[in-house]
Amino acid sequence: METSLNKTAAIFSPNLTSTFLGEIKQTLLLFDVVAIPITNVFTEKFNSIPSEYQSHFNDNLDYLEETGLIFKSVRGMDTKFEPGTNPIVIDSEIGLERHVASQNDYATYADGIARVHAFALNHEDIDHDFHCVPIVKNPKLPSNFYSTERGIILNVLLHNIPIPNEQTPLEAILDFKNDKDNIGRIAALRKWANKTAKLNLPPAELKDEIDDLLYRYRKSLEIHKIKYSNGILQSLVVGSAELFENIIKLKFSNIAKNLFSMHDARADLMLAELNSPGNELAYIYSTQEKFHLA
Repeated sequence: METSLNKTAAIFSPNLTSTFLGEIKQTLLLFDVVAIPITNVFTEKFNSIPSEYQSHFNDNLDYLEETGLIFKSVRGMDTKFEPGTNPIVIDSEIGLERHVASQNDYATYADGIARVHAFALNHEDIDHDFHCVPIVKNPKLPSNFYSTERGIILNVLLHNIPIPNEQTPLEAILDFKNDKDNIGRIAALRKWANKTAKLNLPPAELKDEIDDLLYRYRKSLEIHKIKYSNGILQSLVVGSAELFENIIKLKFSNIAKNLFSMHDARADLMLAELNSPGNELAYIYSTQEKFHLA
């Protein structure tokens, strides 16, 4: 099991689909930084797309690189590894690198390269303040492609986060993550991920667990929001009549009581959000509400 670090880096499969830039924004909603593996195969594929798309990709990637949110990885299994790295594991990764290089399917190749670069970055003889997780797009690949149990969890969680459209500015992603409530939700999500990783659940069971928790959380909030809306409506309808009467009779204490009643209803809703079943995944739910999971 990997050690807990303050930051987590996603090694992003460079598949160059039409949603490539949107998927980078999606990944940044869950991870602190994204690495793009640069290989000869990637360069050849990049050079094969229309020049206007090349310019579009380059402009966006250059901007993201300037912000420090992404970096380009040119690592491989010729990396100088830190002392004590298991040579058997290194040999296994070298075999994986050779295997994926022989694949005709670029999507499978991209997933394998993400895994190889994640391993190289995690074990190279350089100190990083982040731990790398390969983002695997092909659900049919064996679970060891994800590198660690926590890697499996983060990949499954990522599938539950919407892909923002291309018009969504990067600032909107950063503002969302830096919201004080979402900072707390992210912390709770990471705590849940670290705890769940110890259960060693296979990806299929993990997906079922996440689906169940999200469903319970969503339904619980729906119920509490209905109660909150009904309470506010009642306060407005009944309170308006009482407000007029209390003003006429100069009963200002009753006016204040109605105002505090509405404030208490809002506090009850916030408390329900914290205590609802599945609240560990509140951040995932928030991304779906904000960026609209299709």
